[in-house]
This record gives sequence, structure tokens and C-alpha cells, in this order.
Amino acid sequence: MNIYDIPLILKQALPLVLTPKNVQKGFSVTGIWPYNREVFEDDEYLPSEVTNRLINESEHDLAKLNLVESNLTASKENDRLRHLTPSPRPSTSFASTTPSL
Repeated sequence: MNIYDIPLILKQALPLVLTPKNVQKGFSVTGIWPYNREVFEDDEYLPSEVTNRLINESEHDLAKLNLVESNLTASKENDRLRHLTPSPRPSTSFASTTPSL
């Protein structure tokens, strides 16, 4: 078996598994449709607690300062490149006939 065999396998398998019942079951299991607020238990959200932390004012101010600093650096780089990039010039080519539609 190689990569070129995959389309033939999919051609045979997809019609068998891609049924309306299977698609609906996929949405149902995730709680998307019908909407189910209780699809996940509280303990399943625990891994995301690692990122739940308060930002103190000094960290927040430092983040803003870094953002402003990076924007200034990017602006200076754009100005430097603008001088190196030639201005666009009018085209010297032209069509001898208008293409027919």
C-alpha cells in the first residue's frame, strides 16, 4: 500500500460511514446539537486552570510597553525598506488588439 491507494480506499469507505445518522451523532456527542451544556464534567476543565491567573498591574504595563516598542521597531524597519524599494513605474507594454469576449 502507498499514498496513491488512499483515494480508492476512501471512495469505497466514505459512502458507508458518512451517513446522516453518523454526522448527527458526531454533533450530539460533542454537545453542539442538540445543545447540551452538561456534556463536560467540571473536572474536565481542570487542565485549563494553568492559564487562569490574574495579571498584576506591573505585568500588564510591561506587556503594553513591549507592544509599543515592537510597533516602533516595525515602523522603523518599514521606513528603511520603503527607501530601498523602487517606486512602481507605468507599464511600457500594450495590447495591439482588444480581446474579444
